[in-house]
Amino acid sequence: MFQDFEPHVYCNEFIDKKASETDYVLILNNNTILLEYINCDWSIPQYGAIAPDFIKAVKDLIYLFSIDETAFYLSLCDITESDKFKYQDVYIFRDMKPFWLAFAGATAYHLALWYDGHRFCGKCAGPLLRKTDERAVFCPNCGSVEYPKISPVVIIGIIDGERILLAKNRTGYKKYA
Repeated sequence: MFQDFEPHVYCNEFIDKKASETDYVLILNNNTILLEYINCDWSIPQYGAIAPDFIKAVKDLIYLFSIDETAFYLSLCDITESDKFKYQDVYIFRDMKPFWLAFAGATAYHLALWYDGHRFCGKCAGPLLRKTDERAVFCPNCGSVEYPKISPVVIIGIIDGERILLAKNRTGYKKYA
């Protein structure tokens, strides 16, 4: 499975827990994500690095998932960049190393989009609240509950001996698929 990138293990179960110093915090601004510049490279900031400078951003974190014993959280707080922390386009995850952290960033981004798109009830337009016992939002006015949608994907490789057929879009995305 894609979530089993040994030796790391992706755990998607919802847990209501507090962040520790080495857990990661994702902060988005449109299609950009706040990253920390460390050792001549960009990385998702850890709670211990971001908490002293951005107290407001770590006040109400949303648990997303864990990889091994490291948790990933989302902050819906919009903050201003600093010398050490800058917003970068989310496409940075395509080339980020290590792979497991790039996977975490891309997965967290998708969950962040879901949370951002589910602030108001689709039935009565009331504000939605986060549930504390599962990954869902609910409407206190009408009782509607919304869960993230799972979209299964199938990838097919057409091979001929040692060769594989690659596709490339005529416009837009310039890399092979």
